[in-house]
Amino acid sequence: MVRILLNLIILFTYFSITFASDTLIVKTVKVKGFGPFRHGVHPLKELTKNNPWYNCKPEIKGIPDTLKNKVISFEQTDFWQYAFQCFKNKKISAELFSSYKKNFTSDPDMAFVSQKDLKVSIPIVAGFNAMNQVVVVVDRNNNYDLSDDPPYIIPPKLPGQIYWGRYHDGLPFEIKYEYFNGKRLKTGKTWLYVDYDYSVYNLPDSIVSKMPVQIAMNFAEHRVGTFNINGQKYELAIYSTRPVYRSSTILMVKKVTKKSFNEKYSNEIQVGEKVRIGNFFYRFEKVLNAGESVMLTKLSKIDQGFGTEIGSMAFLFTSKSINGELIDLKKLRGNYVLLDFWGTWCAPCVAEIPTLKEVLQKYGSKNFKLIGIANDTEEKLKAFVNQNEISWPQILQQKSKEIINLYNVKSYPTTFLNDPEGRIIAKKIRGKQLKLKLAELLWK
Repeated sequence: MVRILLNLIILFTYFSITFASDTLIVKTVKVKGFGPFRHGVHPLKELTKNNPWYNCKPEIKGIPDTLKNKVISFEQTDFWQYAFQCFKNKKISAELFSSYKKNFTSDPDMAFVSQKDLKVSIPIVAGFNAMNQVVVVVDRNNNYDLSDDPPYIIPPKLPGQIYWGRYHDGLPFEIKYEYFNGKRLKTGKTWLYVDYDYSVYNLPDSIVSKMPVQIAMNFAEHRVGTFNINGQKYELAIYSTRPVYRSSTILMVKKVTKKSFNEKYSNEIQVGEKVRIGNFFYRFEKVLNAGESVMLTKLSKIDQGFGTEIGSMAFLFTSKSINGELIDLKKLRGNYVLLDFWGTWCAPCVAEIPTLKEVLQKYGSKNFKLIGIANDTEEKLKAFVNQNEISWPQILQQKSKEIINLYNVKSYPTTFLNDPEGRIIAKKIRGKQLKLKLAELLWK
């Protein structure tokens, strides 16, 4: 009996270790700055009374009255928590909350919220001082009182300085915030990067100072963690546009060596996508505890060939276009194929149509195929296609979203360029970059 029990313990231990080796839970720590990720910014706008979120604004004290042309705004550290408590407190309609809720309830691991209201809106006031400098006052200690927060003067524009060259990790300043990690309430810190908005950066100061102040910002942080596979150490980095990490998190991995500065991070992947680590592919399964950990799962050899990352074989699908044409991605091999995920409601998507027409006219006879995959309604899509004389096939993804989910598309437009073997060679490529890439591949 003892021997049988001992054998069962050994067997259980073996399977536990085997399972553990196939599933990695990597703890992460917060780091100031954007690290290996692009430091994008977005404009800060004041909520108007006709905005459905207007009534969600918290009451704040200590708004400086010495600034001219000022803007009063708020930046959320966790928009899902924010939306939930706005609805709970009857500050937004049930319809608005329901439409936003779909983004999170489809991913139960990311749907956690605190039943207690948290201070997840960071008040930000910006304006010009007497010397026409752009001054920003942010609620750094999260007490909804700006009277005890120091002013931040945006650094002046230097002659010849380009907009994206201004950033360095010394600029963002620390702020505190409350958050719920799915288990307990916590207080965290992050860093806020603030600058001129790109739309006014190249305008003379004499003109800019007469306008309502226009600034852009982003939370300047990422998280890193290390892990070992077969004695080799790796580092992963994750990034989200908000300090509470949810399903929109992106991830990179690199090998750690004595000359780590020579090692490059992998391409960015989203939750659900896979990345090569050593001799295996691992899927980025989920973010845990608001970003404090991430889960990676090793894939079987059968699954290794296909994915949505550059270098992977593009997922195969068969579907009918709105004109009844059968589109079989496998049968299109032998051609360069551009998959364009878009919608008629998406302004950047619509702006890209002249480019798509141009490249199709130029390379359509040179083994180049273009397939549109539209997240839209049938009525709007058909009307738009006819009105704009779009000649390439369009697959409607109104209800099932099968192809959209297969390719893990979360923003629009998203494109995938496949080579004649069916392998993804470029992703999110459009405009000038698309023209240059196709000219490189097809211009003979």
